[in-house]
Amino acid sequence: TATELTAPIYGSVYINVRERRPWMSASPRSVSTPVVRGALTLFELVVTNEGDADTGVVNVNFPSGTFVRLISSQIIANIPAGNSTTITVSANPSVSEPLGT
Repeated sequence: TATELTAPIYGSVYINVRERRPWMSASPRSVSTPVVRGALTLFELVVTNEGDADTGVVNVNFPSGTFVRLISSQIIANIPAGNSTTITVSANPSVSEPLGT
């Protein structure tokens, strides 16, 4: 008959537990495109939730007083984990708008 042998195993087990959370990214990360004074230029940004939890309500804000404006809704109800949404932004400098770099 076979004989069973057992031996204790000693060591450490480390468990890292963290709360599930959203992690948002935008693509492209920056926009560098020529704009023409007095002409409307539209571009899209894809916002992705790369986290493992839904975002809940997301407020999209741009600085006031600039020629860059949000065309899409300022409020995104939710971006589920692993999903994306697209926002549209406009650049419409007036003919007298000072443009910088």
